[in-house]
Amino acid sequence: MAESNSTRRDPRFIDLTGQRFVVLVVTGYAETRGNVAYWDVICDCEATKAISTGNLTHGKNTSCGHGCPLRASRCTKDETGNIYGKWKVLKYAGSSMWLCRCECGAEGTIKGSHLRKGKSRQCRSCARTTHGWSTVDGYRSWEGMMSRCRNSADPSYDIYGGRGISVCDRWNSFDNFLEDMGPRPSCDHSIERINVDGNYEKSNCRWGTWKEQGRNRRNNRRLTYKGRTLCVMEWAEELGIRWGTLFARLDRGWSAEKALTTPVGDTKRMLTLNSTTMCLAEWAEKIGINRATLRSRLKKWPLEKALTMPPRSGKQKR
Repeated sequence: MAESNSTRRDPRFIDLTGQRFVVLVVTGYAETRGNVAYWDVICDCEATKAISTGNLTHGKNTSCGHGCPLRASRCTKDETGNIYGKWKVLKYAGSSMWLCRCECGAEGTIKGSHLRKGKSRQCRSCARTTHGWSTVDGYRSWEGMMSRCRNSADPSYDIYGGRGISVCDRWNSFDNFLEDMGPRPSCDHSIERINVDGNYEKSNCRWGTWKEQGRNRRNNRRLTYKGRTLCVMEWAEELGIRWGTLFARLDRGWSAEKALTTPVGDTKRMLTLNSTTMCLAEWAEKIGINRATLRSRLKKWPLEKALTMPPRSGKQKR
């Protein structure tokens, strides 16, 4: 008696019965052709066909054939079982559309890209019952946060979602976001991440003013002194030193401690030679040179030479 196909299966054989591949559901094992297992499948359009293991698992067959009304592109991502907001994806509906069920029980067909980009998060009935949130302080901040992280068409997507910044699953619902963060304190506040490289979640977010957020940017220059780390603007305000002075000191190679602790001198530079003390402008007038020349001398000459060297005689006019 000839040995049946079922008894000659490869030991690595994997049973696909009952599994769904986009619009195809495997109903059982069909046969083996040249060491390749084939499976009986039924399409959502009710057509049947035998398809190989590789074509199913690698997404080469996503429908029963070219004439199938539910035929999907090979690049179509299987969304079955995924949850987007209040939607749960049930199955592929054709033409890049997916049949979804809302938490309230309503069903609808939604475009796959709209699900992935957060453009559709609930059915129309649920949207009408929550539409009043649009007037609550914080709703626009939540909406912008979701768009920056999930909508690739958003102008800011590259520095948020494109950089790996995501929104926690709990905040897919504005109700939960409002419960965690409370309403926006004022029109000067917006949602801010404490760790600018972290995600949007309760432990890493707060309401911050534009000034506070401006000082929490990735490109800010920060200084650590006595165990405290602040940006240059914050140190300048705390110490009463112009921020431009601090930047100039740091650009000259000063350490953070020296830049923050060195007192700002008087606007007049006082110079003492042979018990005579005068400001730089007075010494320049006495020597007969301009202040810029005297400053240049002081950078490269000893003090005595700088204050005693007479000016060069000008070229005689012919």
